Amino acid sequence: MGYISKGIALCGKTQVRDAKQAFDLASIFTDGDPKSNHIIFLIKSIALFSANRHAEAMRRIRDLAAACPDADTTLACRVIEVYLRIQMGNNALDRACPAEAADHFTTAVNTVLRV
Repeated sequence: MGYISKGIALCGKTQVRDAKQAFDLASIFTDGDPKSNHIIFLIKSIALFSANRHAEAMRRIRDLAAACPDADTTLACRVIEVYLRIQMGNNALDRACPAEAADHFTTAVNTVLRV
């Protein structure tokens, strides 16, 4: 748990390289449990998103969903993808970019419909 917290904190300070290392260390302590690794991977993606690495975060989430197509992982990935898309839409609205916001909101809706 300590390495996950460290990774989140480092992403908050935009120290992404060190954050990635902390998340990788956290994965060592899962004893190879795939669900725990998936959760850490998703937390890492959310933290990267918070560090303004939006494209990388979204790519990681889509990659996990494609690599592990079981229902639980797919659902978790889709929920997080929708949430992040809504965040991106809200950010676009804050910057007075309604067309960009509409694209993000449309993608979020389409992601929900794929579930």
